[in-house]
Formats: sequence, C-alpha cells, structure tokens
Amino acid sequence: MFKEINLRNHSSLHKLFYSLLLWDLIIRTNNDKHSRYYQVLNKNEEQQVFKNLINYLANEHDFTGFSKKYGWVHAIAHCSDALADSVICDDFDHKMVNAFLLAVKEMLNKVDRRFIDGEEYRLADVFVNGFKANKINSDNFVNWIKSFAFDPYSDELLEYYRFNNLKSLLQDIYVKLNSISLLDLNVKEIVEKKFNSEY
Repeated sequence: MFKEINLRNHSSLHKLFYSLLLWDLIIRTNNDKHSRYYQVLNKNEEQQVFKNLINYLANEHDFTGFSKKYGWVHAIAHCSDALADSVICDDFDHKMVNAFLLAVKEMLNKVDRRFIDGEEYRLADVFVNGFKANKINSDNFVNWIKSFAFDPYSDELLEYYRFNNLKSLLQDIYVKLNSISLLDLNVKEIVEKKFNSEY
C-alpha cells in the first residue's frame, strides 16, 4: 500500500498523497450504510488498512507540506484525515488506538521542522474523533502527554520545534474538545499547566 515511503523525492511523495486520499475515501464509503460500496472491504481488509495508516504515520520522514513544484503534498495531514475517519469505525479497536498513540509519539519525536501548514490541526481531529467514539479516554491521553520529555528551553532548535508542534497539537485538541463539551478536567489541567501557562 505504501511501497514508496522510502523513496525520498517529491514525485513519489505526491503519488503517496493521492494514495492517502483514495484510502480515506474507501474507509468513509466502506462504513457509510447509504453508500453502494458499504462494506466493500471485509473486516480483515479494513483492519489492514488501519494498520497500514498507523505504520505510515510512524515511519514517514518527509514532512513536506507544500512543494513549489508539486503543490500540496501534505502527507501527514492526509494520513491524519484518513485516520480521523478510521478511528470512528467499529473495528478500529483499542489495540489500534494504542498503536496510533505510539505512532504519533514516534512521528513527533523525529519531525525535522515546525509544522506550518496545519498538520497538527488535522492530526488533532483523530484525537477528537477518538474521544467522541469513546476510543480515547482522559487517563490514557494524559499518560500519553506525560510520556513526552521535550525541553522547551533547549538550545537545540529541533527540540524547540518539536515541543511547539506538540503544544499546538494539544491546544487544538483542547479547544475542539471544549467546544463539544468533552474536555475532561484532567486534560484541561495538564494542557493549561504544562503548555499554556509555563511557556
């Protein structure tokens, strides 16, 4: 499915971008009871798509948003879109949620730039949908936040970028959860204390 992930040129990344758009469409139609393609994938096929998307997020190392030559590449954002539609599916189980959380952590720990094209906002939608579907709860989310050890005062620019990518992601999740009355007090406290008031 993502055989071109290690081919590091924008042409191959652009092809991958279209693959992600296609798989997002397949996931949505596969779970739409009003679609003629409802359940076109069997359970094993659907779960393999979920696993591939999670694996892609964990292993991608080209974080291009916009390319002057190819336009919007935005692989992380479009993978996030597909995962946002995946997490609400019945067969996206808690084991996959844990794999998703680990994949996001791996990605945020290696990203080589500050997100400037809204990637963290698209990624936030996966978390918000996870909360809506009762796949993510405040306990595992807070523990996931605590697992990061970025130093916002580091002299290393990448460390600073990575901290701020996480901060932007959490702030967007905070706002979106609050807007639908799903902001748990424990989540509210850790985001406000560690990512709003201190820095």
